[in-house]
Amino acid sequence: MNKIGRVLALDGETAFVRVVRDSACGSSCESCTSACESKEEIVEMRNTTGLEIGDQVEFETEDGKYLSMMLTVYGIPTALFILAIVAAYGLIPSTVAQKELMAFLAGLCSFALSFLVLRAIDKNRGK
Repeated sequence: MNKIGRVLALDGETAFVRVVRDSACGSSCESCTSACESKEEIVEMRNTTGLEIGDQVEFETEDGKYLSMMLTVYGIPTALFILAIVAAYGLIPSTVAQKELMAFLAGLCSFALSFLVLRAIDKNRGK
């Protein structure tokens, strides 16, 4: 996947590049009837080519790594959410009032916890 961005800042051998993230309709927004919008994001990369602030850069990301990242960020919390609901529903005795609500709350807690764990892993990986 090719991206084009502009260098915003430099910090030693690190360049901070602003890129426009593709919208849900891809690059043909004019033919799309949904109200999606393209959002900007800042990408951090190594400056091995002597980039300067304001330079326009084109870079490529591997689709496999991108899809793997998306699976990790969205798939793991969703799978844990469902697993926690099923496990809690099976473990909570049937005599407990509002068993379904309790199982759902356990799922929400696992969902939130999984995002906190992924965030901590991401922060540690960035160092």
